[in-house]
Amino acid sequence: MGEFERVSLPPPPRGGGAETSGSNDAGDGGSLAGPDGLPGVGGTDGFGGFGRSFLTDAVGRGQTNRPEDVFQASSFLAANSLLPAPTRDADESFLRGIEQGQVRLSGLADGGLFVDGIAKPWGPTEMLSQRAVTSGKMKMPASGPDPASNPVTAAGTSDRSPAQQAETTRTLQATIGSGNRPSEPSIGARIDLSADAPQEMLARGTSQKNKGTLVSDRPLHTNNPASKREATARPIVNMANERIDVIITNKPAIFKVRDNPKADGSDPWYASPSVGKTSVLNYEELLNKEARKQGVDPDLAKAIIFAENARGHYFGLAKTAEGLGAAKTILPMNINPRIWAGLGIDAISTHDPATNIRVGVTLIKRISDRIVDPTPAKIASVWNFAGRENVNDFGAYVGRIYREKPWAK
Repeated sequence: MGEFERVSLPPPPRGGGAETSGSNDAGDGGSLAGPDGLPGVGGTDGFGGFGRSFLTDAVGRGQTNRPEDVFQASSFLAANSLLPAPTRDADESFLRGIEQGQVRLSGLADGGLFVDGIAKPWGPTEMLSQRAVTSGKMKMPASGPDPASNPVTAAGTSDRSPAQQAETTRTLQATIGSGNRPSEPSIGARIDLSADAPQEMLARGTSQKNKGTLVSDRPLHTNNPASKREATARPIVNMANERIDVIITNKPAIFKVRDNPKADGSDPWYASPSVGKTSVLNYEELLNKEARKQGVDPDLAKAIIFAENARGHYFGLAKTAEGLGAAKTILPMNINPRIWAGLGIDAISTHDPATNIRVGVTLIKRISDRIVDPTPAKIASVWNFAGRENVNDFGAYVGRIYREKPWAK
């Protein structure tokens, strides 16, 4: 355990777990959690944890990601509905799962954990995870971690036999699984990362105005320039021009987009669903091929091309304007060659359907990768306007079209 993690973990709350005065940010000497947060006492180690690490090395963005460690971490994430299933591959889904887990943990602990997408042995992410389990606010994997697979203790060596550690874990599982465990927190089994509070916590992690010190699993110092770049947590980017730059350069970032129940997904008076359907069928082969190539849901690409043509036909004037060279955006995916010139296109090449669709699918992919808990409605809202922070009518429309798939009827 590096010195950064050693000093970053908060001490147990004074006064038997009651919240102390002053800041609750870890690292300032205050308690990380109040009465309704995570425990700072109890558990095997006296601090609300198990007294051991279940990881042999760091997992997350730019880390070692040993398959056995990825499996341990992903099993915990899957048990808490942050991943569909355990995995041994440190793919983008796993990396996002770590970030989502950190968002949930920080929400439980009053915002003291920095969301950097990294979990290290004995690091704050793992320790807070253990506290969340022993307090009943998060779940242990159904089978439980295998202590014999990683007999590491707080002293750095195994001072208890694998059998003893296994017995401890079984006892903890029995206690947690009993009727005495606390009820699930109000955030529910699956966290909604579009909610204001968790996202505001994310913003705190990147705000220069945040006076507190957030706990992080990131290394404090490194002599490797590449590692320094990896050590920068993904910033929240909400300005349209900044998002456009991030998309073109493919820089890491988080786009904050909230759900909006007031968004109207119905057909506007000028929409022509038949034009939308025809466009999907005309370009379906190209859409399927490019979507599979880039790892994008083909139906999402079809829903967007449906919407762009059903709502953007302008009674035939759109194609006429394109033919006269007066159109700023080019169908079938309504690409603006001036804005997206950094993706290697111009006003001429954008008229080629294959190029048009390639760029469109690239935009879908890069937008999706930067939205926490992406949905068709959120992705399409940013597609419609790069600076969008709430789902708009166009996004809601695409969400409905994605669900209904009218081109298949």
